[in-house]
Amino acid sequence: MNVHYVLKLWEPAAPAFCSFSKVYVGDKQNLLRVAEVLAEESSDNPTARALREYFAGNRSAKHNIAYQKIPILSPVQVLASSSIHLPEQTWEHLNIWGFPYMMRFSSAEVSQIVIRYEGSYHRCVRARISDLGYEGIRGEWNEIGNSFWGNACILEAEHHPDGHTTFENILYVQEDEAADKTSLTQRLNDPQSVILNRLCDEIFADG
Repeated sequence: MNVHYVLKLWEPAAPAFCSFSKVYVGDKQNLLRVAEVLAEESSDNPTARALREYFAGNRSAKHNIAYQKIPILSPVQVLASSSIHLPEQTWEHLNIWGFPYMMRFSSAEVSQIVIRYEGSYHRCVRARISDLGYEGIRGEWNEIGNSFWGNACILEAEHHPDGHTTFENILYVQEDEAADKTSLTQRLNDPQSVILNRLCDEIFADG
Protein backbone atom coordinates (compact mmCIF):
# COMPACT_ATOMS: atom_id res chain seq x y z
CA MET A 1 0.00 0.00 0.00
CA ASN A 2 1.16 3.56 -0.72
CA VAL A 3 2.72 5.59 2.07
CA HIS A 4 0.01 7.43 3.99
CA TYR A 5 0.25 10.63 5.98
CA VAL A 6 -1.73 12.33 8.74
CA LEU A 7 -2.88 15.86 7.95
CA LYS A 8 -4.46 17.88 10.74
CA LEU A 9 -7.06 20.52 9.89
CA TRP A 10 -9.44 22.58 12.00
CA GLU A 11 -12.16 20.56 13.71
CA PRO A 12 -15.35 21.71 11.95
CA ALA A 13 -17.76 20.29 14.56
CA ALA A 14 -16.29 22.14 17.54
CA PRO A 15 -18.46 24.80 19.22
CA ALA A 16 -17.70 28.31 18.04
CA PHE A 17 -15.86 29.20 21.26
CA CYS A 18 -13.51 26.16 21.05
CA SER A 19 -10.61 25.32 18.75
CA PHE A 20 -9.44 21.78 18.06
CA SER A 21 -7.68 19.90 15.30
CA LYS A 22 -9.01 16.84 13.46
CA VAL A 23 -7.07 13.94 11.96
CA TYR A 24 -7.28 13.14 8.23
CA VAL A 25 -5.25 10.51 6.38
CA GLY A 26 -4.27 10.22 2.73
CA ASP A 27 -1.58 9.29 0.25
CA LYS A 28 0.50 11.73 -1.80
CA GLN A 29 -1.89 11.80 -4.74
CA ASN A 30 -4.97 12.67 -2.71
CA LEU A 31 -3.17 15.13 -0.45
CA LEU A 32 -2.04 17.02 -3.53
CA ARG A 33 -5.66 16.96 -4.76
CA VAL A 34 -6.60 18.70 -1.52
CA ALA A 35 -3.80 21.21 -2.03
CA GLU A 36 -5.15 21.95 -5.50
CA VAL A 37 -8.66 22.60 -4.15
CA LEU A 38 -7.31 24.89 -1.44
CA ALA A 39 -5.17 26.80 -3.94
CA GLU A 40 -8.21 27.35 -6.15
CA GLU A 41 -9.93 29.02 -3.18
CA SER A 42 -6.87 31.14 -2.38
CA SER A 43 -3.65 31.23 -4.38
CA ASP A 44 -1.67 31.85 -1.18
CA ASN A 45 -3.34 29.24 1.04
CA PRO A 46 -0.70 28.27 3.65
CA THR A 47 -1.85 24.64 3.94
CA ALA A 48 -1.73 24.16 0.16
CA ARG A 49 1.70 25.76 0.06
CA ALA A 50 3.03 23.57 2.89
CA LEU A 51 1.65 20.38 1.29
CA ARG A 52 3.40 21.18 -1.98
CA GLU A 53 6.61 22.11 -0.20
CA TYR A 54 6.57 18.83 1.73
CA PHE A 55 6.30 16.71 -1.39
CA ALA A 56 8.93 18.88 -3.09
CA GLY A 57 11.38 17.78 -0.38
CA ASN A 58 10.84 20.17 2.55
CA ARG A 59 9.99 17.66 5.28
CA SER A 60 9.92 20.43 7.90
CA ALA A 61 7.05 22.33 6.22
CA LYS A 62 4.42 23.51 8.69
CA HIS A 63 1.01 25.16 8.85
CA ASN A 64 -1.09 26.75 11.58
CA ILE A 65 -4.04 24.77 12.96
CA ALA A 66 -5.99 25.53 16.16
CA TYR A 67 -3.58 28.39 16.87
CA GLN A 68 -0.54 26.12 16.80
CA LYS A 69 2.18 25.86 14.19
CA ILE A 70 2.51 22.14 13.47
CA PRO A 71 4.20 19.90 10.88
CA ILE A 72 2.05 19.70 7.78
CA LEU A 73 2.27 15.90 7.52
CA SER A 74 3.24 12.89 9.62
CA PRO A 75 3.95 9.58 7.82
CA VAL A 76 1.98 6.62 9.20
CA GLN A 77 1.79 2.91 8.47
CA VAL A 78 -1.49 1.31 7.43
CA LEU A 79 -1.78 -1.71 9.74
CA ALA A 80 -5.01 -3.16 8.34
CA SER A 81 -7.63 -2.28 5.74
CA SER A 82 -10.98 -3.38 4.34
CA SER A 83 -13.51 -2.58 1.64
CA ILE A 84 -17.24 -2.97 2.27
CA HIS A 85 -20.35 -2.45 0.13
CA LEU A 86 -23.33 -1.07 2.05
CA PRO A 87 -26.86 -1.32 0.64
CA GLU A 88 -29.56 1.33 1.17
CA GLN A 89 -29.60 2.69 4.71
CA THR A 90 -31.35 5.25 6.88
CA TRP A 91 -29.84 6.34 10.19
CA GLU A 92 -29.76 9.17 12.71
CA HIS A 93 -26.76 11.48 12.96
CA LEU A 94 -26.37 13.71 16.02
CA ASN A 95 -24.45 16.95 15.62
CA ILE A 96 -22.20 18.42 18.33
CA TRP A 97 -25.24 19.91 20.11
CA GLY A 98 -27.16 16.63 20.07
CA PHE A 99 -29.50 17.82 17.30
CA PRO A 100 -30.60 14.85 15.14
CA TYR A 101 -30.37 14.62 11.37
CA MET A 102 -32.07 11.70 9.67
CA MET A 103 -29.71 10.56 6.92
CA ARG A 104 -30.06 8.11 4.06
CA PHE A 105 -28.27 6.79 0.98
CA SER A 106 -29.03 4.28 -1.76
CA SER A 107 -25.62 2.55 -1.51
CA ALA A 108 -22.05 3.15 -0.39
CA GLU A 109 -18.58 1.78 -1.07
CA VAL A 110 -16.59 2.12 2.14
CA SER A 111 -12.82 1.80 2.56
CA GLN A 112 -11.43 1.57 6.09
CA ILE A 113 -7.87 1.60 7.43
CA VAL A 114 -6.29 1.28 10.86
CA ILE A 115 -3.21 3.35 11.68
CA ARG A 116 -1.15 4.06 14.79
CA TYR A 117 -0.65 7.73 15.53
CA GLU A 118 0.36 9.65 18.67
CA GLY A 119 0.25 6.55 20.85
CA SER A 120 -3.22 5.35 19.84
CA TYR A 121 -4.79 3.27 17.10
CA HIS A 122 -7.26 4.97 14.77
CA ARG A 123 -9.88 3.51 12.45
CA CYS A 124 -10.42 5.85 9.51
CA VAL A 125 -13.03 5.75 6.78
CA ARG A 126 -13.31 6.90 3.19
CA ALA A 127 -16.62 6.43 1.42
CA ARG A 128 -18.17 6.88 -2.00
CA ILE A 129 -21.88 7.32 -1.33
CA SER A 130 -24.77 7.35 -3.77
CA ASP A 131 -27.75 9.65 -3.24
CA LEU A 132 -26.76 10.88 0.21
CA GLY A 133 -29.47 13.06 1.74
CA TYR A 134 -31.07 14.29 4.95
CA GLU A 135 -34.65 14.82 6.07
CA GLY A 136 -35.84 18.42 6.31
CA ILE A 137 -38.03 19.94 9.02
CA ARG A 138 -41.19 19.32 6.98
CA GLY A 139 -40.34 15.69 6.27
CA GLU A 140 -38.93 16.33 2.78
CA TRP A 141 -35.65 14.68 1.74
CA ASN A 142 -32.82 16.98 0.63
CA GLU A 143 -29.85 15.74 -1.36
CA ILE A 144 -26.38 16.72 -0.23
CA GLY A 145 -25.19 19.36 -2.68
CA ASN A 146 -21.89 21.18 -3.04
CA SER A 147 -22.24 23.46 -0.01
CA PHE A 148 -20.47 22.04 3.04
CA TRP A 149 -19.97 23.65 6.44
CA GLY A 150 -16.89 21.60 7.34
CA ASN A 151 -13.57 21.21 5.55
CA ALA A 152 -14.98 21.30 2.03
CA CYS A 153 -11.51 20.80 0.56
CA ILE A 154 -11.64 17.09 1.44
CA LEU A 155 -15.10 16.51 -0.04
CA GLU A 156 -16.45 16.04 -3.56
CA ALA A 157 -20.02 15.82 -4.82
CA GLU A 158 -21.05 14.96 -8.36
CA HIS A 159 -24.52 15.38 -9.88
CA HIS A 160 -25.25 12.92 -12.68
CA PRO A 161 -27.54 13.50 -15.71
CA ASP A 162 -29.86 10.71 -14.52
CA GLY A 163 -30.65 12.66 -11.34
CA HIS A 164 -28.45 10.64 -9.01
CA THR A 165 -25.62 12.11 -6.94
CA THR A 166 -22.30 10.77 -5.70
CA PHE A 167 -20.61 12.08 -2.56
CA GLU A 168 -17.14 11.12 -1.36
CA ASN A 169 -14.33 12.22 0.92
CA ILE A 170 -10.91 12.56 -0.70
CA LEU A 171 -9.08 11.90 2.57
CA TYR A 172 -9.83 9.31 5.22
CA VAL A 173 -11.65 10.72 8.24
CA GLN A 174 -10.90 9.38 11.71
CA GLU A 175 -13.99 7.61 13.05
CA ASP A 176 -12.77 5.51 15.96
CA GLU A 177 -9.83 5.43 18.39
CA ALA A 178 -8.58 2.79 20.82
CA ALA A 179 -5.57 1.90 22.93
CA ASP A 180 -5.27 -1.52 21.27
CA LYS A 181 -5.28 -2.47 17.59
CA THR A 182 -7.36 -5.64 17.88
CA SER A 183 -10.55 -3.93 19.00
CA LEU A 184 -10.49 -1.91 15.77
CA THR A 185 -9.29 -4.50 13.27
CA GLN A 186 -11.92 -7.01 14.43
CA ARG A 187 -14.64 -4.62 13.25
CA LEU A 188 -13.13 -3.76 9.87
CA ASN A 189 -15.19 -6.29 7.90
CA ASP A 190 -18.43 -5.88 9.85
CA PRO A 191 -20.93 -3.70 7.94
CA GLN A 192 -22.81 -3.02 11.18
CA SER A 193 -19.67 -1.45 12.68
CA VAL A 194 -19.13 1.17 9.97
CA ILE A 195 -19.32 4.65 11.47
CA LEU A 196 -20.08 7.70 9.32
CA ASN A 197 -20.74 10.27 12.03
CA ARG A 198 -17.43 12.09 11.70
CA LEU A 199 -17.90 12.19 7.95
CA CYS A 200 -21.35 13.76 8.44
CA ASP A 201 -19.67 16.35 10.68
CA GLU A 202 -17.86 17.54 7.55
CA ILE A 203 -21.23 18.31 5.98
CA PHE A 204 -22.99 20.01 8.91
CA ALA A 205 -20.03 21.14 11.10
CA ASP A 206 -21.49 22.64 14.29
CA GLY A 207 -24.84 23.40 12.65
